Amino acid sequence: MSIIVAGAPGAGKTTVLNEAKKIDKKIRIHGAWEYILDEAKKQKIKTSHDTIRKLPRETWIQLQERAFEEIKHKSEMPLIDTHLAILSENGYFPGLPENVLKIIQPKLIILLEADPKDILARRKKDKTRQRSDFGGSTKILEQQDINRAYAATCSNKTNALVKIIVNREGKAKEAAKELIETIKSVKNT
Repeated sequence: MSIIVAGAPGAGKTTVLNEAKKIDKKIRIHGAWEYILDEAKKQKIKTSHDTIRKLPRETWIQLQERAFEEIKHKSEMPLIDTHLAILSENGYFPGLPENVLKIIQPKLIILLEADPKDILARRKKDKTRQRSDFGGSTKILEQQDINRAYAATCSNKTNALVKIIVNREGKAKEAAKELIETIKSVKNT
């Protein structure tokens, strides 16, 4: 069993999760992309956080399976930071396809969302990332809609609960508190 935290790039996932760790020191977050990048490195595949989504699908699927298999063994109910909809050059592909869902068996999927204007502003401010192909507000709305569709599909396949938390600009701490409350209530069921 696992808990998934996902959102469009720039929705504030990392910020909210960092706030959650400040509030609850017991929280351990497993960043799926870091595990996937580590797996790529082991296989001598040169890539980065921003270019990995452009790898051939077969390579991506293999890296993904191995990474999530490793995460599964990290704790009883790992909190996994990942993406549901991954933008490639040819469209979106699932961050949690059925083969991965079977591995991690999510009990809860938390989808972090934000106003598209806020996401766009955050993306422009973040000089550490290459997101020029992510588009404007319309594309962000599209990605958030696809994330919701993927969350519903994952829920249908695994019986996981889906919770949408809105990360309003300057309110990451409030979103983190809601995230922690949701996790605690689900862990107790």
